[in-house]
Amino acid sequence: MWQKILNLFKKLEDISDGFHTFADLYKIRHILCLALAQLAMLKGVKVFKSTLHGDETEMYGGYFILVIETPQGQISFHMPLEYWDYLPNIVEKYDWSFDGHTYIEVYQRILLWVVDLAND
Repeated sequence: MWQKILNLFKKLEDISDGFHTFADLYKIRHILCLALAQLAMLKGVKVFKSTLHGDETEMYGGYFILVIETPQGQISFHMPLEYWDYLPNIVEKYDWSFDGHTYIEVYQRILLWVVDLAND
């Protein structure tokens, strides 16, 4: 209860569940996305990054998009530019087409992909 009350007075990235802040969890998410991209490429899956959206509009300030074309469909993540150089062997592509996936579809596609990989 006290944690909920304390969270009312914090910036969003400092809100905590008592163990991790939003900032902590996003850093972990970003690192996991980098690892997933590298592992996908080892499996021959197409991976690319871009500073433009699929419709060629500018990305949100300070971010790029990381796209993985899994056998189950596209998954994408907005990533801070500070992680751009951690993906030096990933193609920079400007002519990609967003398939309209939602975060729920990303979740489902990753889970299905994990099941397929486990059965390889």
